[in-house]
Amino acid sequence: MVPELNRRDLNSAQDAFVLTGSTANAAYEVGVMKRLLNATWGRANNPPIDPYCFSGTSVGALNVAAMVANAELGFEEATRRLERIWLERIAVPAATSSTGVFRIRGDFTQYFDSNLASNPLKPFLDMGSDLLHFTRETLQRLAYASSTRGTFADRAAQISEFTQWIDYTPLKQLIRECIDTKKIAVASNPRKLRITAVNWQDGIPRTFDNIDLGSTDGHESIIAAMCLPGVFPPETVDGLPYVDSSVLFETPLKPAIQARNRESSLPVVLHVVYADSSFRDIPLPALSNTFATVYRLYQLALSRAVNSDIARTHTVNERIRVKNLFETVAAAGDPGKSREEVIRAKLGEEAVPFWDQLHHDLSDQVSLTIHRYTPKEHIFGFELMQFERSTIEKLIQHGYEAARDHNCDESRCIIPQENLPPL
Repeated sequence: MVPELNRRDLNSAQDAFVLTGSTANAAYEVGVMKRLLNATWGRANNPPIDPYCFSGTSVGALNVAAMVANAELGFEEATRRLERIWLERIAVPAATSSTGVFRIRGDFTQYFDSNLASNPLKPFLDMGSDLLHFTRETLQRLAYASSTRGTFADRAAQISEFTQWIDYTPLKQLIRECIDTKKIAVASNPRKLRITAVNWQDGIPRTFDNIDLGSTDGHESIIAAMCLPGVFPPETVDGLPYVDSSVLFETPLKPAIQARNRESSLPVVLHVVYADSSFRDIPLPALSNTFATVYRLYQLALSRAVNSDIARTHTVNERIRVKNLFETVAAAGDPGKSREEVIRAKLGEEAVPFWDQLHHDLSDQVSLTIHRYTPKEHIFGFELMQFERSTIEKLIQHGYEAARDHNCDESRCIIPQENLPPL
């Protein structure tokens, strides 16, 4: 472990993680954090970071919640525990319809994949549960279709539903057993948590913080952030249905930015981990199918949202740079004149309203440094093989090596220009 004195702490920068998930590809995030938090990183051998905030959407919500829940143990132990969650709870020895996050109902082969020695009744319990579920769902949908008006096609569409084949009970058990939300909410926890889900009624994103996760619906908030529409049903939080925000959330960087210490003048540095479709192609399925299409749409929309938010950040950085130039000009003027008078004298009459507009628009803005980390290999759609232990191990190692060898030019990081051009 790197000595604590060598860590880049909150006295030198305000660092934060933004994790976007994307099913098993979120294991890549584990490797990135493992390197950034516990060893030197990048080709410049930067010291380990000490983030003020962990912000996540989709499966990234699981990763950030686990990190903040174990923050008191130190980053080395927290990342070790998160890695164990992925390797021992989520991963499976070989591709199967039952994973540590969900299982496909009705696949009889999975009933006999369980460890019969530890629980010989489990295959029969799962089989009975699936039979009861299908019977209840079918009767409810048949009753609804027969009581509504419409064409035969309309009624047939109401009977079919893909989500009834997905059982995400393993995910709920995982969250409840592995993440202590009370530790996240405790006042002494120095790490801020931000998890975003979308209200499925009005489409408005909601960001949950440390205090929110200390409530009775704390685990449900994490689960809701992972409920991909069309795959998992919405999760109820505070009496309202919520789903994965990745498709409808246009500003995924915003929660981490808003969580910064506004009284500090230290630079804000975001470490954004996501599958970037503009950097590497997200593979098309061999055969087109509805589910693969929906999932690909989700991945592309998420990538586009992150890239758009990063582009906005670059624009804000440039405007702040111009604003700082105006302030430099004003500071170098006659002390007896107002700032507006100095700017008018040196830059012209038209510069004053431009300066006023910048001052108004950027009053709550801050320059950001953004480091991008995006997997260059092992990117999957929703193939079940991605949950094999060997694949999870490769993704974690891939993230670790990506952070170790991180190069800002190759990764197209956003670095504010601190040195102003000569006047």
